[in-house]
Amino acid sequence: MNMLIRDVIQKMVKKAIEGAQKEGQLPPFVIPEIRIEHPAIAVHGDYTTTIALPLAKIIGKNSREVAEIINLQLTTYNLQLIDRVEIAGPGFINFFLSEKFLRAEVTRVKKMGERYGNATIGRKKKIHLEFISANPTGPLTLANGRGGFTGDVLGNVLTRAGYTVRREYYVNNAGNQVRTLGASVLAAVGEAPSDEKHYQGLYIKEWAIAHRNDISGKDVTVVGTQFAHDLLTTMIQPPIGRMGIRFDRWFLESSLYEKNSAAITAALVMLKKKKMVYEKDGATWFQTTKLGDDKDRVLMTSEGTPTYFLVDIAHYAVVLAEGWAQYINILGADHHGYVPRAKAAATVLGYKQFDAIVMQMVRLMDSGKEVRMSKRRGTYVTMDDLLDDVPVDVARFFFLMYTTTTHMDFDLALAKEQSRKNPVYSVQYAYTRLVNILKKTDGIMRTKVESPLAPAERALMVTLFRWPELLHDVAKSYEVHRLPAYALQLADILHAFYEQCRVMTDAGVDEKRRAIVETAAIVFRNLLQTMGVSHPEKM
Repeated sequence: MNMLIRDVIQKMVKKAIEGAQKEGQLPPFVIPEIRIEHPAIAVHGDYTTTIALPLAKIIGKNSREVAEIINLQLTTYNLQLIDRVEIAGPGFINFFLSEKFLRAEVTRVKKMGERYGNATIGRKKKIHLEFISANPTGPLTLANGRGGFTGDVLGNVLTRAGYTVRREYYVNNAGNQVRTLGASVLAAVGEAPSDEKHYQGLYIKEWAIAHRNDISGKDVTVVGTQFAHDLLTTMIQPPIGRMGIRFDRWFLESSLYEKNSAAITAALVMLKKKKMVYEKDGATWFQTTKLGDDKDRVLMTSEGTPTYFLVDIAHYAVVLAEGWAQYINILGADHHGYVPRAKAAATVLGYKQFDAIVMQMVRLMDSGKEVRMSKRRGTYVTMDDLLDDVPVDVARFFFLMYTTTTHMDFDLALAKEQSRKNPVYSVQYAYTRLVNILKKTDGIMRTKVESPLAPAERALMVTLFRWPELLHDVAKSYEVHRLPAYALQLADILHAFYEQCRVMTDAGVDEKRRAIVETAAIVFRNLLQTMGVSHPEKM
């Protein structure tokens, strides 16, 4: 079956409703969206729909009666997928997958291997994915790390969904922040007056002292540019490498002023042609309020200097001209107000889709208290600090567990726990159990046990076969936190299977159960690889 299980059930339900309408059991009406979901309790089925409830309101019938009418039609269309359908409560239609289908799906998963779960929804579609893009004015922080892991895993998901994905780090190495950085360095060695707006941290003074002779007497922009480059190569790129993240390109903002300087002018000309620009107080303004922003934005100052926003628009235009009509931008918590204007610009440029994900803040907590581990780099915790204390698998898993819309507290004590109390170890331990079973039963005589599926077997199989649906959904919603949640659910179910279902019997290896273990190992491996978490065979 190439379609998702729930999509097949959805089509069955729709066809059943249409059949009931055709036979006069239900009156004519436009069928609303049919949502197929997973019941919270296994005894209520593998899939369920509440479609009978809104239909009852439309036609003025009892919802359970509507569900029964649909169920009568469903008996014609259940194929070999469904074992039975039950009506519960006010009209919930609950579906139970057949053992025959579950067995066949095991065979299909084994055949597909690492391709199992992959989709084609992104076929012939390209996504430009920008993430982290931290200013090269200081070390990589925990907040940057959270966005980094999110972007990396989202890129993995989208690739599995069939999209061509380009991962970009946009380096903000030009403009006022670089001048401020240069002034901060010069002030640290007495070459410029100090200012409260300067960047703080011992790393600035250390660099300034080490390069005193080289920077003496130079312009602040020159010094800032030099230091920004060093920060990028020594304090940003190395921890990104430790995090297991790769970028397809590092795009320098300065290139828009240099080789591609025409891009800034071209962007402004285009906005003028679209009649989205006006002049006021000597400055040039973009009418972003026409597209949902709370106020219009300056593009060119009265001094004739392009703003950061105009430079960003030029960058968006360059990306679009390169053939990337869908753009995902992962932003820090302080960029929430930037989203409406960025979307406004993307709309005017002609993007098919422009999405912004705003990451929320992170605190490092230990025994209920906030931890500030960095002494030489400022008042914040860097990713290097964290990765010196916590394995990258743990850091990655912990950051991914929380939805991007909520603030998170990183539990350092739990992250250091090397037992199944630590969620990532629980998931990895589940995988090593699968590997151990396969190794121990390899080469031993197989037996065919003709018995119905045990509850723990069935629960594991049904949950495993939801992997393609999850991958599909995350590719659409960008909710990567659902991956570790699914991993933990699978681990719990697998541990129950391990305790209750023997693969090795007195008569030999139960061939069908071993096949389930092989299937579980494939799904676990695909899931962990998508999350960028290792899958050790020994722990």
